[in-house]
Amino acid sequence: MDYLGRARRRDAPLSLILFDIDHFKKLNDGLGHQAGDEALRSVGRALKRAKIGHACRYGGEEFVVYLPDTSAEVAVQVADDLRARIASAWTRSSLTASAGVAVYPTDGKTSSELIDAADKALYRSKSEGRTGPRWQARNPVDHARPTHRSFWQQGQSL
Repeated sequence: MDYLGRARRRDAPLSLILFDIDHFKKLNDGLGHQAGDEALRSVGRALKRAKIGHACRYGGEEFVVYLPDTSAEVAVQVADDLRARIASAWTRSSLTASAGVAVYPTDGKTSSELIDAADKALYRSKSEGRTGPRWQARNPVDHARPTHRSFWQQGQSL
């Protein structure tokens, strides 16, 4: 389903949460690639079990959840809940995730703009100590920056 097209037609918000597993390289290097794969599968299962929005693996250790008809404030609360689910999903070692939130149409009108805004919010979360989801509210989208691949086209559904 084309959630972005639906949001446009209905003049409704579409929130996007971009998750990145914190210190994944360290986990992968320390426990091995099979353990890293196991951790990623655990995250995928946790997101799927939450039955909130539509989750997909974006690439590497990144996951996207998009939430039709959801405001930024609610999306930040959902992101925090999902971070807790991720943290408890894998018991072999500590596992945390940082999250960035972007909302159509406030933060972008195309999938590339939304991913870019969520990515900026995600890195803000990381730079501020990985303590919770961030929303890069009403910051202008930097159109000069290279665009990201569209998760609607590239994401692997969980």
